[in-house]
Amino acid sequence: MQSFTKDQPTTSMEDLYTTYKPHLFAIAYRMLGSRSDAEDMVQDLFISIHGHLNENIHITKSYLSKMMVNRCLNELKSARKRRISYVGNWLPEPTVQLGEDRRCILTQAGKSIHPSG
Repeated sequence: MQSFTKDQPTTSMEDLYTTYKPHLFAIAYRMLGSRSDAEDMVQDLFISIHGHLNENIHITKSYLSKMMVNRCLNELKSARKRRISYVGNWLPEPTVQLGEDRRCILTQAGKSIHPSG
């Protein structure tokens, strides 16, 4: 059974980071599914709390965990995340080449598209 006691006071932000980073990373990774996104979330959380933690927070681990969950939920709802997680067919970017007659030819997936006119 877990005991919900007050955390020992930490002396510095570095101590907080080394103590809680693995736990917060695990939460973010499970929610976001990407290692780089999870690392970014942990970094952003510690940057945002720098200088804002005070003695009124009695259970630091729970407080930081809730902050991480809320940040991950916000990230998953964000427009940026929805744009990145497009599930349709991805088409290769067209490349522009000059043809023999010095006209532009767009090439996409091995097919040439000649401009009309």
